[in-house]
This record gives sequence, C-alpha cells and structure tokens, in this order.
Amino acid sequence: MDFALLIVRRLIGLVSVMLGIAVVTFVVTRLVPSDPARQIAGLGASPHAIQQVRVQLGLDKPVLTQFWSYLDGLVHLDFGTSYVTNHSVLSDIGDRLPATLELAFVAVLLYVVISLLLGTLAAASRSRWQQNTIRIATLAGSSIPPYWLALVLQVVFYSFLGWLPPGGRLPIGTLPDARVTGFYLIDSTIALDPATFWNALQCLVLPAASLVLTNVGSLTRLVRVQVLQERSTDYVSVLRARGIGRRRIMSRHVLPNAVNPVVTVAGMQVGFLIGGTIYIEKIFQWPGLGSYTWDAIVAGDYPAVSAVAIVLSGVFVLITLVVDVLQYLLDPRARLARV
Repeated sequence: MDFALLIVRRLIGLVSVMLGIAVVTFVVTRLVPSDPARQIAGLGASPHAIQQVRVQLGLDKPVLTQFWSYLDGLVHLDFGTSYVTNHSVLSDIGDRLPATLELAFVAVLLYVVISLLLGTLAAASRSRWQQNTIRIATLAGSSIPPYWLALVLQVVFYSFLGWLPPGGRLPIGTLPDARVTGFYLIDSTIALDPATFWNALQCLVLPAASLVLTNVGSLTRLVRVQVLQERSTDYVSVLRARGIGRRRIMSRHVLPNAVNPVVTVAGMQVGFLIGGTIYIEKIFQWPGLGSYTWDAIVAGDYPAVSAVAIVLSGVFVLITLVVDVLQYLLDPRARLARV
C-alpha cells in the first residue's frame, strides 16, 4: 500500500513539474530577442512578407491566446510544426529520440560500471600507487570540458590512429537495418546482422566516452567513501572475527549497503549526461535530439525548442521516479521512513 502511495505521489508530482516546465519554456522562448518570422522569411524579405509569415505562424495573436493554444496542443500531444523542417515536431522527435536514448543508455551503463569498479578498487586496494593513480585519473577527467575531450578523442582515435569513425551513427555508405526500435544495436541484433552491430558500436564509443570520462570522477569518489564507511562499521568487524573471507564480506555485505546513496547520485547524474548530449551530438554529427535542439535554438524554432525541453524534462522526471522506486526496494530504511 505504501509503495502504491509512493508511485501515485510521484506521478502527481510529475504532472505538476511538467506543467511548470511547459509554462517556463513558453515564457522563455517568447523573451528571447529573436524573430522567427524574419529568419524564416529570409534576409532580403520585405516587411509585408515578414508579416505574412508572422500571421501564418500565429505570432500576431495576443500572448495569452498563443499560450492557451500552446497548452491545448500539449494536452493533445500536438507540439506544432517545426519552422525549420516543416514537419510535425512530434514526428521529428520520434525520429531522433532513439538516437539520443541509445547514446545516453550506453553512456550511463559505462558511467555506473566504471564508477563502481574504480571506487571499489580505490577503497579496497592496499596499494598506495593504485589509489593515487585512480584519484589523479578521475580528478583529471573531471577537470576537462567534455567538448574539448571530444575533439581530442576525434583527433587521436580517428585522425592519428584510424581506429574509430569520427561521427555519425554508422559509417558513410552503411545503411541501417529495418527500423523496429530505432536503436541500431537492438535492430541489428534482431536482424541477426553482426556487421551493422559492430559498426554501430564503434560509432558509439567516442561520443559515449566524451560524456562518461568527464563525469565519472564524482561518482567514483562517492563509491570509495561509501565503501570505506561500510568497511569501518561494527558488523563488518564481527564478520571478520567470525572468519568470513574478505571477498565475501565485500560482495555480500559492504557493496549492497554502500550502493544505496550511489543509486541516488547516479540517477541525478543521468539527467546531466542526457543534457550534455546537445553539444556532444553536434560535435560527432549524431542525428539525435541534441543536434536537433541546437539547430532549433539557432533558428529561433519555438515549437521545437519547447517540445524538446518538455520531453527531456519528462525523461529526467521519470528517471527520478525510477530512482525513488529502486531506493524503496533496495533500502529497508527508506521503507521505514515512509511508514
């Protein structure tokens, strides 16, 4: 019953947050000092032509009328038509969202696995050399801007070594398999096409590494601190006194207890990783929501910018819901706190 109440509360909160985000994005896009009608009409367009475009887009109507029209569209999942592509914004997002989610999922998987391994190794290792190496490597990664690391990785692994492609979801001239999910790794697996799977995986390496290596330091340090705290508790001393092996204590007792706060922080970091895809996608010519958003901002494409902000915010809110559920299931203290 308590679990169901938690889900209901979080869903109500999700709707409230989404409504607030819709209002904020509408206001912000109207405050931006740009005129999409002028940009669409072109540099040499006459004032009459610009006004015609403005009427066509509905920008000549009062702001409140535009706002109610905007909210009515959101309720019916109608985000309008993109000024740039002249397609339905919902259709554009549906085409590009799988690319962004595939990149984000791979980045998050690497982010969590690398952080857990490095943090646990740094806490469990008795070698000062290993501890210092991990600390310096994670600190260096956190100090580097992701876009700069992305450019360096392109230069090293494409220009000098020729090991990995410079961008895109597949090498030039390679066609994807028939679309089922839009995730190339999954679609190529369904089609039993190992060559396309390998090509898609290679294309993911550099953009995913650019996102992960610059964020992995904070979670690694948190894992190390949590593991050290758990190892210093009384119950671990009792287990040692009973002759239980070090590896068993670590795998069955220390890590399960240490991972709870890590889940919370990792969930929050996922949102930042998804937000970071905007410039990473542009650098690697990744045809996802990030590059779509970038082009929409430059062109003053209000419907596209608002829709992407709402969709990504919805993804972030859903992630926090998943984190809450995981915490509830993993940590008995979280369940008792809600009684």
